[in-house]
Amino acid sequence: IVWSNNEIEEYKSGYPDTNHLPQSISPLTPSPPPLMDKNNSNNEMYVTIPTKGTPTPTTGTTRDRDEGKAEMLGDTRRNEHVVMPKPEPIVIDNEDINMKQYEFKRFFDTNMNCPKKDIYYQCFIEHGYNDIGLLLHIDLDTLINECKIDKVYARFFMKKIEEFGESHARFSKFINEELDMHEYWNHFCNAGIKTLAILYERINGFDDITAIIKDEHAAKIIFYELPKIKRQQSVNSDNRGLSNHPTTPFL
Repeated sequence: IVWSNNEIEEYKSGYPDTNHLPQSISPLTPSPPPLMDKNNSNNEMYVTIPTKGTPTPTTGTTRDRDEGKAEMLGDTRRNEHVVMPKPEPIVIDNEDINMKQYEFKRFFDTNMNCPKKDIYYQCFIEHGYNDIGLLLHIDLDTLINECKIDKVYARFFMKKIEEFGESHARFSKFINEELDMHEYWNHFCNAGIKTLAILYERINGFDDITAIIKDEHAAKIIFYELPKIKRQQSVNSDNRGLSNHPTTPFL
């Protein structure tokens, strides 16, 4: 059935004029695409979510047809509408940030848990130190005298920076020495990926690494040489021997 302009307008309004609508409409007739709410400044989309119930006849008005379609899918109530918000960029304190700043914020939030943390973080921003690439250049004197962090919290945070430095060294050795792929090192650093832990957080497969280093072949080599992936492959190999079902590595 081809919908007339009047029927589409009635579908939008939700309160159709029943005098001239067809009296027998197939419940499988496709509805118009989801509509954008003109009064919705966030451009959110409303999507029909069915719930369980018993089908009812689907002849009659546009509203009858919509409810009948939903009930064929198992809906005893009127269709519920769930707001699906559009993706938002990473935002901290109402300002867009790059990934190096984002990773610094994650590190800071994880390792600085004290009443003045927001004040301390603002000091990092004011000095331009809120960058994961600068983290290993920060010392205890910087924390106490420039960022004005209390000595106890400064020493604790400094210890976490030192631990981060050890993780960074292991990741550097993995890329630059074990894989001998030093030409891709700066790609990871520029993306804020300074440790294996950060890399694991940011990827789901070698396609994500390809997006970072712009080389699919090298991305596959790096992905399948990652310690976590090799451990999973070992476990999958053992399981395959027991079940004979093929498995693929995943993060």
